[in-house]
Amino acid sequence: MENRTIQEGKTMAIISYITWIGTLIAFVMNNNRHNSFAAFHIRQMVGLSLFLLGISFMGRYAVFAA
Repeated sequence: MENRTIQEGKTMAIISYITWIGTLIAFVMNNNRHNSFAAFHIRQMVGLSLFLLGISFMGRYAVFAA
């Protein structure tokens, strides 16, 4: 990946990790520019959010036999 691509997408990548609202903002910002570095980090945050949502759901509703 080119250094120029990383420099242009760095702000969007940082914003994407600021809660789910930041992820939405970064997604909208990246629609116009199509930066591959920022898109990678946006996908990472979406995956992390879904994983944590699944873990939270399992912890709250799963019945564990002791």
